[in-house]
Amino acid sequence: MRAVTLAAVALLASVGAAHAQGASPDGTPAIRLDTDPAHAPGATMAAPTHTAMAGGHDSPPTYYFVRVNNLDFGGANAGARLAWDVNARFGTDDYRLVLKSEGEAVRGRTRDAELQVLIDTPVSEFFNLQMGWRRVIAPVNRNFFAIGVEGLAPYFVDSELTLFVSERGGAVLRAKGAVDIPIIANVYTKPMIEVNAYSSDDRALETYAGIGRMKLSLQTRYEVTRQIAPYFELGWDRLLGRTGSAAHAAGERVENAYAVVGIRLWY
Repeated sequence: MRAVTLAAVALLASVGAAHAQGASPDGTPAIRLDTDPAHAPGATMAAPTHTAMAGGHDSPPTYYFVRVNNLDFGGANAGARLAWDVNARFGTDDYRLVLKSEGEAVRGRTRDAELQVLIDTPVSEFFNLQMGWRRVIAPVNRNFFAIGVEGLAPYFVDSELTLFVSERGGAVLRAKGAVDIPIIANVYTKPMIEVNAYSSDDRALETYAGIGRMKLSLQTRYEVTRQIAPYFELGWDRLLGRTGSAAHAAGERVENAYAVVGIRLWY
């Protein structure tokens, strides 16, 4: 896990260096997160915003938006699957309150569910620092301190790197990446990856030290409007290392492939 932590520090440093000049690797102007059109290359984290209050002459305007990244249902090796990924943001250009919720239920049983409450502030033209609280609701209840960065990496890759520190002392490092690839008018495909690594064993959460989980998926969506986009997604979820070995020894499924249909919404 020490190597994983050092890699995370190196990645954060390289991100800051790559974006210090405020331009993308090919020299194009920076894409401003949360405010630019979704159709800009790689700006999958952008979203329409709404002005909540204008404030006085010396007060910055306050904005908000709600985004349903994923809301889907379909079949999987383990059975019928329902999944969601929703977040909302409220605040100014400098500071925002961010709420995130994501989870998965299979055969009517919630396998994973969590809620995050974060403070978000820009640290460069391309990246925001996020810090706050994460609450795991399933498979067991657990509180974490969360700190990480979210934004646009080189080659328009939407990226998240977050460290979660448990109330019991263990830590989880989560890395996410995704990129939008235009196919034809209003049709986009998006490959996505997520990797989770754990610093120590947590039998209640059924996770063990080392890289323990990887998710790969390919989503193709049709944008009816910028705010409404139905999609079809193929995905693969695999438990790795000792986490996978423990699941296998307990007679549980180590990997799960799925095909789902869903909708993405912005407001």
